[in-house]
Amino acid sequence: MTNAERLIRTLYKLTEGQLGQWRMIDSLGKVGTAGAVDTAMRAGWIDLEGGHLVRLTEQGWQRATIVGK
Repeated sequence: MTNAERLIRTLYKLTEGQLGQWRMIDSLGKVGTAGAVDTAMRAGWIDLEGGHLVRLTEQGWQRATIVGK
């Protein structure tokens, strides 16, 4: 599992699998690194708001369910 996949999986767990739920990047702990956030954004897995809020996209939600198996 890549760091970006760990990030979206953690975000999936924090939001209890619900789309559209914003979370602070800081709440992601060690997986919320700039590199992981950048990779997840480029993959279309997350939306970023104001440089500190993050949420899963539908594509990210789907990927998180796959990597969580």
